[in-house]
Amino acid sequence: MANFKVPYEFVAGTKAKAEEVNTNFSAIKEELNKKLDVSNDGYITIKDAITDNQPISKFQFDTVKKEINTSINEKIENKELKNGFLITDGNLDSNGNPDLLDIDDDTKVVFKVDDGTNYKPLKCVLANNQCFERTTIPDLSVSALADGTYNLYIAKEGSCIALANTIFQQKFPPKKMVETNWIQPVLTENGTLGGNTFAVYCDDAVYTKSNPAYFAFDNNSSTSAAFGVYNYKSLTIYNPIPIKLKSFTWTQPNIGGGYCRLYASNDNLNWTLIHEEVSSPTEGTYTWDFINNEISYKYFRFDGKSTSGGAFGVSQFNITGTQTLGHILTNSIWLDTSVKPYISKKHNGTNWENFDYLPLPQNITVKNGIITSINKCGNYNDNGWDNYVTLPDFSRSTNLTKGITYNSPQNGWLFNNYNLVKPMFIGDTFTPMSNNYIFYAMKGE
Repeated sequence: MANFKVPYEFVAGTKAKAEEVNTNFSAIKEELNKKLDVSNDGYITIKDAITDNQPISKFQFDTVKKEINTSINEKIENKELKNGFLITDGNLDSNGNPDLLDIDDDTKVVFKVDDGTNYKPLKCVLANNQCFERTTIPDLSVSALADGTYNLYIAKEGSCIALANTIFQQKFPPKKMVETNWIQPVLTENGTLGGNTFAVYCDDAVYTKSNPAYFAFDNNSSTSAAFGVYNYKSLTIYNPIPIKLKSFTWTQPNIGGGYCRLYASNDNLNWTLIHEEVSSPTEGTYTWDFINNEISYKYFRFDGKSTSGGAFGVSQFNITGTQTLGHILTNSIWLDTSVKPYISKKHNGTNWENFDYLPLPQNITVKNGIITSINKCGNYNDNGWDNYVTLPDFSRSTNLTKGITYNSPQNGWLFNNYNLVKPMFIGDTFTPMSNNYIFYAMKGE
């Protein structure tokens, strides 16, 4: 509008015809709509139009100018609202919380939306910034749903779906961390500690060639790893993804008695004693249980020494535990913030596909085909989506120390001087080069 001029110009304090003033207003409105794509229902309304020969005061001009500037700012803000994917308004309860759902016969969700007769219309903004309003949504049956908590999504045409899923808001394709059983590999060589694959190492050079460490993991009961004559020696076990140990079984062949203990670590430097055998085990199989263990480790160190003059031997180790892996679960929703306007996608089990639905700020819990509860999971908002958001929880932070490797115990975010560095998943490690790094846990985890 820098080059725009109104048809009639006036000097404050002079008289003007209402027709001329209103012509100016019309020209201004036309220019605003031309520049900002304002629809007819978004026209600026000029109240109390002046009459012929009425003086135009500075106050009147300032008032009109303020109305125009306010309109411009509102339109610009609306055009710059690129995050979308939100419910901006809907029915409320007496406490001001979203109140969109009701239950019919314990098996159907009924939606509290209409044209304003009983409930407020549901106002929505898709991730691609398309706005729509719903005054009707068909009832949703839950009789075919498995037990669990379901997020509800509304489409522009009014259909609603229930998904037991997680929504991720981030610039990169998300990974959902899933705990699965760890399968112990069968080894044909020691491998390399700290590498990308399972590996073992023994620090007793006497038996490196004749009874190497991997003999305890070769699935052959006739071979054995040997170490530790009278003095403790170590057999170190390494897995690149930390293992939450549940049981540790080992078999000692007929190589005399001795003592042993088990340590755990995530950096191969700082070790925690997690079991010590105080008796003198002889030939046989021994199992140590760690059923209540909730800590995951990359390294385990089995220390042993014999008391019979021969080497301490282990013919087989059998380790059970779980590990947390990054998977994309089917139906996960990704709000891709790397582009504007944002794009919402759903994972179909193979890849990401566009998803033009919106999450409601309430979800449901189902058991045996019955709705057992309606839960709040978000708010109406005008500033972007906030339901289930995978953002940093700034109340849960860990200050990292320069030069000390940090092993992430949970999903979260790494910051440096309040600038985001990268996401970190369970088991990821990072060695800071300064003391300005802070790890924040992920919201909701």
